[in-house]
Amino acid sequence: MMTKTVQLLSVSLFAFCSLFITSCKKDPTNASGNQELTAGKGEVRFNYSGSQSGSFQSALATSTAVSSGAITQIACTVVSGLTAKTVQIIFPTSLAVGTTTQASAGADLTNGFLMSFATSGGAGWAIGGGTGAGFSVTVTKNSGTEMEGTFSGELGNDSDPSKVTLTSGYFHCKL
Repeated sequence: MMTKTVQLLSVSLFAFCSLFITSCKKDPTNASGNQELTAGKGEVRFNYSGSQSGSFQSALATSTAVSSGAITQIACTVVSGLTAKTVQIIFPTSLAVGTTTQASAGADLTNGFLMSFATSGGAGWAIGGGTGAGFSVTVTKNSGTEMEGTFSGELGNDSDPSKVTLTSGYFHCKL
């Protein structure tokens, strides 16, 4: 009787481990290394340094891209251990292809591109926040249903002098 119970538990444990290991896979990517998106999904990735440092890479399972017609929003949350990181990007759906750079420290971008980045513990930064400066976004594609581009620069915080510098930033969404 004990042998059958041990065998059953062993088989069950093996089946569970096999399912667990094979169900964890990377999001599919194309030849450029970007995630293959379906409608309603977005991808955001960047490196950051300053008040906090690390990298952000969105996951398809926890990303959304929605449009109200005039405004598009990409929202991504990544949880690693006990740390959650959230990015929100909001921009006019008609955002023109080209580059826009922040005019001065604490200023918003003139093309209506907004971005915020927050981590666990209440730390958060945004374009135009505090003394964040030099933020630049380059829109490389806008078909009306698919938007793509790159970004870099500082995000600041209005409540304290902290800021983070983003490098190698990339966004892509499909509505």
